[in-house]
Amino acid sequence: MLLPLLRDMQAEGLLTIIQILHYDIPACYYFVLAIDTPNGTGYLHLDCLHDKYGLNRYLIPSTMFLYGRRELDDVYVPMPEVEAAYLLVKKTKKGTLTTESVSYIKQLADTSSILALCETVAGARFREAVSDLLQSDGDSARFAAARAQMMSSLRRAGWRHPLLGSCRLFLTGIRVLGRLVKPTGIFVVLLGPDGSGKSTIASHVLSNIGGGFRRVRHFHWRPGLLPRLGRPRAARHETGQAQSEAPSLKYKYGTLISLLRYGYYLLDFVIGGVLIAFLKRQTAVILAERYYYDYFVHPARYAFRLPDWLFRLGLSVVPKPDLVVLLDNDPEVIWRRKKELPIEEVRRQIAQYRRIVSGTSVGYVVKTEDSASVCADHVVQSILAATAKRNVD
Repeated sequence: MLLPLLRDMQAEGLLTIIQILHYDIPACYYFVLAIDTPNGTGYLHLDCLHDKYGLNRYLIPSTMFLYGRRELDDVYVPMPEVEAAYLLVKKTKKGTLTTESVSYIKQLADTSSILALCETVAGARFREAVSDLLQSDGDSARFAAARAQMMSSLRRAGWRHPLLGSCRLFLTGIRVLGRLVKPTGIFVVLLGPDGSGKSTIASHVLSNIGGGFRRVRHFHWRPGLLPRLGRPRAARHETGQAQSEAPSLKYKYGTLISLLRYGYYLLDFVIGGVLIAFLKRQTAVILAERYYYDYFVHPARYAFRLPDWLFRLGLSVVPKPDLVVLLDNDPEVIWRRKKELPIEEVRRQIAQYRRIVSGTSVGYVVKTEDSASVCADHVVQSILAATAKRNVD
């Protein structure tokens, strides 16, 4: 019932639905919403659950959270012992149970109430393990042993009712398959010649976009899973190392060496595609500067004396981005910002970048006439719009 309401609000321009994450329960969704605020884009996370029979990995039926609920600051909260049991199960399952979190849990309710509910949720073995945990009192060995016993007990408890256990396994498989078919992350490429402000704008984007995704990754040119080969000093320019020299316009290597180097780095793109695909399934935003497309614009930067048809052939096996953003402006304006290349070369590169972006169905152009923060906000909005479009489609 909530999703149609959110979509109506989105149609009215009140918010943007960035993520609709479906847990391994039929009626459990996690929404990430983007909302315009006076300070820029804000993010609202809504965790919606209806799990009457406790099919989820935490074994606690949603009805248990409603029983005996109490009002606190105009919202309802569960009984303290329910919150305590939930945190014990969840943090044990996730491997995040610490002495600090146990101290907080012990303050929620009296120990007898917590233990009684733990037994109801996961059985007598779990209750005994929790009792040991709550009495560990700084004994790290006892704490670790109790935590391990809790995990073991929870695994057994998950199959106390074989039908429910089978349902959990089936629904988990459906969720994993859904993430494989429709990843929730996004891969974005940022293009532009030297002086267009890629690194500065990328930094602003990464600081503003994280609220809409679970992870954020950033790389220059290639994924970087393979170590760098020896290169001319000018060719090192685009790997994050500051250099006083301008990017090279001349080739140092001949065709054979260029071909070997190109094949090596093409392999890095292909292997990196596995990592990119994994991160997309983990609801990550991956931002790459230049990426493979730079081969068509400035191959001498990477010391590749090779024909364009070979780069086009390699492009067929390189992971494709979900969004390609060009930071565009008049060539003279870009040249004045960073006078490393002749103005004629800047014009040529800008024209080539425009052809690349216009030739893809996922291209987007941002004019860099405003400040870096404003331009970054345009990039962020294009990323959010791309993810929102998938939720509508």
